[in-house]
Amino acid sequence: SKMLIASILQSYQQMPDYFYSVFINNTKNWNNDLKPVKVNTGGFKLIYQKTKTQLDVKLSNINNFTYLDSNRNVQQNLSSSQLLQINVQQNFRINHFYFNNTLFFQKELKDKIINPLTLSTYHSIGWQGAVFKNKTPLKIGIDVYYYNASMQYSFAPELASVYQTNTSKGNALISDFFLTMKIKRFRLLFKIEHFNQGLVLPQNDFWGNYASQGRRIKFGFNWYFFD
Repeated sequence: SKMLIASILQSYQQMPDYFYSVFINNTKNWNNDLKPVKVNTGGFKLIYQKTKTQLDVKLSNINNFTYLDSNRNVQQNLSSSQLLQINVQQNFRINHFYFNNTLFFQKELKDKIINPLTLSTYHSIGWQGAVFKNKTPLKIGIDVYYYNASMQYSFAPELASVYQTNTSKGNALISDFFLTMKIKRFRLLFKIEHFNQGLVLPQNDFWGNYASQGRRIKFGFNWYFFD
């Protein structure tokens, strides 16, 4: 077994989206002279091959972060903000069964300017193999997404953008069921998105003023032709 470690160093600057500089409609208008957003990031990536564990840790220093405040006006933070990000991936596999996991954590280390989503997780559990005399590939499983109640943003329809609020949103659990199979040159997909709607947690908006996607069923297929 091996442990691989790689360093992460990134530095860039770019102008905020043009939307923050110039905007005119029936409810809001502004013409701002903004500075470039500067981001310097350092960190490391660790991979432990024996257990298939991956860890990413990043610390970013962000200058001139640009956003819409609670009054839906453009603000630019001329001081610096520090954002810590930790991403952990751990996958398990026993014969044809698999259990994949990802945890993403963020924390602002100084003043609350960015207000990021603090915790989100992704889990996928299922079975992958072949059936019907080992001639038909089949994959069946469930994907689960969770976001904790820390998202302090709402959606402004008149601006087609999000703005910061003082109310936390989230505590959302979204589960999808899927099945894919291939029969010769025909591949089928069946999926139920957000099948747990209203069954586990109350129906919550991930963003304020923007309802989360409800339960729905999807079908899909591919048919390969040969000369």
